[in-house]
Amino acid sequence: MGEIKLQLTVMKKIFCFLFLYIIANLAAIAQQDPQFTFNKMTQLSVNPGFAGNDGMVNGLILNRYQWVGVDGAPTV
Repeated sequence: MGEIKLQLTVMKKIFCFLFLYIIANLAAIAQQDPQFTFNKMTQLSVNPGFAGNDGMVNGLILNRYQWVGVDGAPTV
């Protein structure tokens, strides 16, 4: 009986740890700015002087949809 109780305690601790781990990661993902999180791919948009620093022709096109599905959203 004591062994089963110990196993349940360990399982509860594992479950609590996994639950907190998942919740913490969801909160971290929600705080990222998807447009400039990986500056290796968007260096040209951050600093246009970066073009041609490696002797190659560089180009970048960015597109961003904002306020999708919101009534009265601003348009450009």
